[in-house]
Amino acid sequence: MKFRKALFLTALSALAIPALTSCGPKDKVGGASLVQIKCYKGGYGDEFIREMVKQFNTTFASKGYSAEIVEASSNVTESSKQELFDTKHNQIDLYLTNGSNYTDAIDRSQATLKNPNKSILANLDDILTSKAIGLDGKEEGQTIGERLFDGVREVSTYNGKKSQFRDKVYKLPWADAMTGLFVNLNALGKFGLEVPLTSNELISAVETIANTSTSPKVYPYAWGGSNCAGYWCFLFETYFAQYSGVEAYEKFMKCEPTTGTIESDGWKVYQDPGLLKALEAMYPILKKSYSIDGSASLQHTEAQVNFMTGKSVFMVNGDWVMNEMKEQYRDKCNDIAFVQMPILSCLGTENGLTDSQLHDVVKGIDEGKTDAEIKAVVPAATDAALAKIRDARSIHCSIGAGHEMFIPYYSDAVEATKTFIRFMYSNDGCNIFREKAWGNLPIKYTIKNPSLSNDFQKSLDSVYARGNTQVVSDNADYNHVRQKAQLYLFNKSEWMHPNTFKNIILNRDSASETIREAFVPANIISKEVEYVHNNWSSYMNKLK
Repeated sequence: MKFRKALFLTALSALAIPALTSCGPKDKVGGASLVQIKCYKGGYGDEFIREMVKQFNTTFASKGYSAEIVEASSNVTESSKQELFDTKHNQIDLYLTNGSNYTDAIDRSQATLKNPNKSILANLDDILTSKAIGLDGKEEGQTIGERLFDGVREVSTYNGKKSQFRDKVYKLPWADAMTGLFVNLNALGKFGLEVPLTSNELISAVETIANTSTSPKVYPYAWGGSNCAGYWCFLFETYFAQYSGVEAYEKFMKCEPTTGTIESDGWKVYQDPGLLKALEAMYPILKKSYSIDGSASLQHTEAQVNFMTGKSVFMVNGDWVMNEMKEQYRDKCNDIAFVQMPILSCLGTENGLTDSQLHDVVKGIDEGKTDAEIKAVVPAATDAALAKIRDARSIHCSIGAGHEMFIPYYSDAVEATKTFIRFMYSNDGCNIFREKAWGNLPIKYTIKNPSLSNDFQKSLDSVYARGNTQVVSDNADYNHVRQKAQLYLFNKSEWMHPNTFKNIILNRDSASETIREAFVPANIISKEVEYVHNNWSSYMNKLK
């Protein structure tokens, strides 16, 4: 399967967990038939895993299998890092975590297990060659590997420094976690605007809302700068991949230069023109006045309330947003929509198209028209232009690779646990996740009751229906270079991730000309290239 993922890797520090000398299960509680689970409880909640356990216990009772939730909380990811290496006492068979840095755990296996060829995590390759099992207890037609979204196997494959574990799968994602642009359709309609299809149309919509809104004031967008300023990257990364292409973007994230080696020339990937084009497309909307006063200090839920209640029209977020807010704002689920990211207007310009023509091309693609049908409307559209725009339109951003599901190698219920995962990935399991988490697993499935879906869920479906490439943005595990070097997308202190765009918003209109100039896109990119180049040897030293 062709690798179609682009990755933004949030570097994490190496774990400082003391190695434990004992190895192998001893006096395990539960035995081979009971799957004991710990699940991270975040935006998707824990209703989905509780319902899956309930249904699993009914279906697989005849096999003697059962499952139980030992813990579902926001603490599971951190506690798993310590528990995983307690091979003597740890009872957990299955962890569902978020950003647990599993690659580092594998790299540290030898210190604990005293065996260079043994991983602390169980190998999951056989799950991908197996078929999912539904509520009827029967296997489905295709293998799980055949049904997974394009690229999931690649980002689930170990890519760390231990060659003996490479090309093997030790974790799988338990959510797709699609991210991007969300629209309050009711609020947008009040301004007589349609969903933007190009980046210039998004800029125009933001400016129209800002310039025409009266009392009660409606702002162009909502964002929470206190704990989710990094959400802006979902917009940036998609633009970047649209312009440079997925393969070039992958090389950027892996620090693989066109010529030379990573050690000596990896910094050159920061010269990729996609960085500047993406930032230039975002810069016009990154103004403090375009959001409610104090947004830089808001928590994500506070910003989401502003969005849900129509005080703001747009928001960059993830598909978990409606599940987080459904208890208070269930009545808004038909007003809130996830929309395909607008296409960079410069892609039209560089291919001889006006923004109006680019709009018509994108609209035709969305409507499923052939190239010939689009050309009948836009004669200026060449085959090369249509291919480039179609490819760009096929990209959406996801952080699902960071939602990691894994089994300790010493689990006393490995086979039962793998059966549970096969059930999770079944059509029935996917529908449970859809119903209870209001999101999707990263695998193709058939919706049982499409008529019961709300408009929010249908908006997610409309993006998946195009067979999209996913731009995975928050997977520290995929690339050991960025992980070990603690190398971010933006690294200079003035705009280091995750506060890159927050700092642009707060400083671009500064009274100081020096500060204003520093935050102009061309200056940000040139200074970032210079900074990374000058510090490259220091980054590389961290790999030793």
